[in-house]
Amino acid sequence: MMAKVKINFIFNSLRVRLFLAWYLLFCLFYPILGASNKAVVLTASTMDDKIGFWAPAILIYVSHFAIVAVTAWMIQDKKKWLFWYTSIALASLAAFVIFAIWPTTIQRDQTVNLLIGSPWLILYEWLYRLDPAANCSPSLHVALSTICAFSIWSEKRKLMGSIWLIWSLGIATSTLLTKQHYAIDVVFGWLLALGALLVTSLILASKQR
Repeated sequence: MMAKVKINFIFNSLRVRLFLAWYLLFCLFYPILGASNKAVVLTASTMDDKIGFWAPAILIYVSHFAIVAVTAWMIQDKKKWLFWYTSIALASLAAFVIFAIWPTTIQRDQTVNLLIGSPWLILYEWLYRLDPAANCSPSLHVALSTICAFSIWSEKRKLMGSIWLIWSLGIATSTLLTKQHYAIDVVFGWLLALGALLVTSLILASKQR
């Protein structure tokens, strides 16, 4: 019994340190890459033009930080946790390379104009300071929340997996409703998540041979 408690304590301590290491590196590089003044301005598609702006969606948008942190703590199986962690690390790294090589942005002026006189303006101003404009495509909000949903589902926790799936889809939708991303960024975010999951599967499978 004591041995099991000790092993769990070591695992919990290790995953806290690894998660904090990823988070600190993420917070360091994300704003630096997002500050590019050479970003390509993306063009809205017909679908993007038809999607209305809904200011309260920002609450779902910022819950992206919560879904990642809660997932890090909820996954109890050590192999599943390593799979999840490797996947988000690879997705983050791949996105940062893309942001550095091909920085993209969208116009936020129209959104700000819609918020003049609105109590939501303060939250959006805070968001714009923390979420630089040049990290649009692919959407890491979409990629990381999708990986989290897949990881909870794969741990055979169907109820929580369903909640996480709905949550991740809500976050993807919120990126469009807040006019933080275009539909193409969401699609690329899903592709990034899929790629990270597949590469992680190959890496971990090769180590087990």
